[in-house]
Amino acid sequence: ADAAGALGPALEAYGAATRDAATASAGLAREVASARRRGCGLADAFEDDAALGALRDGLVEECAGIRRALPAALGLAEAHQAQQAAHALVARLESERTARQADLADVVDRRRTLESEIGTLADARADLAAASAAHEQARALRTDARTLAALQRDREVAATRLTEAVSASRAALERATHLQGAWLDSLAGELASGLQPGAPCPVCGSDAHPRPATRPADAPSRADVQRARDRAAAAEEEAARRQAEHSRADARVIDHLARLEGRDPDEVEAIHAAAETRLRRAREAEERTTEIRVALDELAVREASVRSALADVADGLPGARAGAAEADARAETLSREVDSARGSHATVAEALADAEARLAHVTAVREARALAHAASERLESTARQLAEQCAHLGFATPAAAQAAAMEPAARAEARARIEEYEADRAAQEARLREPSIAGLTGDEDPRLEEHRARVAAAQETEQAAAAAEGDAHRVQETCSAALADLGRSISAYHAAVEEASPVLRMERVARGENERHTSLSNWVLLRRFDEVLGAANRRLGTMSDGRYELVRTEDRESGRRHRRGGLALEIRDHHIGRGRSPHSLSGGETFYTSLSLALGLADVVSDEAGGVELGTLFVDEGFGSLDQTTLGNVMEVLHGLGRNGRAVGIVSHVGELKSQIAEQVEVRRLPAGGSTIVVHA
Repeated sequence: ADAAGALGPALEAYGAATRDAATASAGLAREVASARRRGCGLADAFEDDAALGALRDGLVEECAGIRRALPAALGLAEAHQAQQAAHALVARLESERTARQADLADVVDRRRTLESEIGTLADARADLAAASAAHEQARALRTDARTLAALQRDREVAATRLTEAVSASRAALERATHLQGAWLDSLAGELASGLQPGAPCPVCGSDAHPRPATRPADAPSRADVQRARDRAAAAEEEAARRQAEHSRADARVIDHLARLEGRDPDEVEAIHAAAETRLRRAREAEERTTEIRVALDELAVREASVRSALADVADGLPGARAGAAEADARAETLSREVDSARGSHATVAEALADAEARLAHVTAVREARALAHAASERLESTARQLAEQCAHLGFATPAAAQAAAMEPAARAEARARIEEYEADRAAQEARLREPSIAGLTGDEDPRLEEHRARVAAAQETEQAAAAAEGDAHRVQETCSAALADLGRSISAYHAAVEEASPVLRMERVARGENERHTSLSNWVLLRRFDEVLGAANRRLGTMSDGRYELVRTEDRESGRRHRRGGLALEIRDHHIGRGRSPHSLSGGETFYTSLSLALGLADVVSDEAGGVELGTLFVDEGFGSLDQTTLGNVMEVLHGLGRNGRAVGIVSHVGELKSQIAEQVEVRRLPAGGSTIVVHA
């Protein structure tokens, strides 16, 4: 026991070396298994330092080569974008060239069409002067034809008046002759009435007057004869004047007949219509020619623009195609470099991750092999030392020495373990004798390939999970940055809302979100409307004898798609003491109420315009619906406007207004058609 106790340190050192060697060997086995699962191409290379070093150096060079391809991988996407942009530019330029060529062809076709149309209009344009002259002649001819009928009627009237005047002249002459004869017959009686006894007779000279003549009671006087002669002379002058009028009327008829050259009115109208058609066609040709020339000028400008754009496209196409070819070449070069670097992997990054993982596994195998080799050497050295000490102390084996050196408790524990081992061995042997196990022959298929495939699938799943973990970390970083930006934006938004809240409150109030639900523009309109109503009521009170007053209500307008509150009207009837709808007014009441509103609006507009007056007012119709009293009230208001410097015009058929308006323009119809104007000032 003393000798065995002396071997305690050596036994402990041997046990520690044994454990270290087992641990190092197990670690090497694990690293080798992991490297083989990764597909590092170990085979038996892990048993040879030189082969393992060469494998590691190859992986280092592979990683370096893949890293050199990373810039190409990063630039490949940019190269593809540049390639797409270059080809898109070429396609756009070619499309634009095609479109410009089509535009140019369209412009040329339109220009040729318009030039051809100008040629076809040349004859009609050249006829414009002649057509104008012919139209003037035809118009004058039609005027003569239309005037001829009136002239013929005038000649007939003149002939009638001449006949009447000649008859009157003859009658007056016969009357004067008759009176003169009667006067001559009564002349002796007239002389006798002047005889005086003893005075000589003015005829015979006798102073005796035995039988003086008597004058008939109905005999005309010399004054009567003179008046009859005057009337006969006047009648003769009138007949002469009528004769002159008839001669002039007859001359005018003869002159117009000569101008017409025997044409009837229908023929004259046909000539005028043909001349109008000819002139219209010539004018249309002239107008169309002007339009075509303007269009040709516009087409010339457009053609120059299209040709310039087409030249620009033609100049740009070679450079764009060269750029596309250069982009294709660069993308092809980068693609080959990237394809060579990534191998069977989807991306260069995945290829680099795989190579670095394999390099890490090979490096770990190399380090584990070095540790296992060192532990094995220490175990061999410790075993030699322990064997030498055991031989020196008389123990056949280290185990014998160790058994001898055990404490009773340890020995009991060891015995218990042995017993446990024996029991477990017996149990295992019993299980081996079970029919399900005893019947095994050893030729059964262990399905190694299936399990290897499952192991490979599990390894691929592990790699995919690692890649997904990396992607998830990157997404997490991106989301964290976006969340931070969102937080800053929300803070800025709340600050902006807080800063703008007074303006927003004012905007809501102006928009109508207030207690009265009235917008600012509507409120201003209501104030102006009140001013209009105030000005209108001053005249409405006069026109209605104080009965009616316009009142604004808070109801909404009717008959409008977008109705505003507070713009509805009510008529306050002071006779009945309550309000009425404007629709309940009669026609005359509606007329002078509308007139009051118009005048009130004019007053407010004048006030708003800095005192500029609306100096002229026309009232068209509506007076016929008024009774005499109301008509007088309305006219009093209008006369008041006139006294204040405004010009008021009234268009009406009401006869009563003639006596109230001093200055009038009267339109009268003519018997032959048309109308004439008579001014009463």
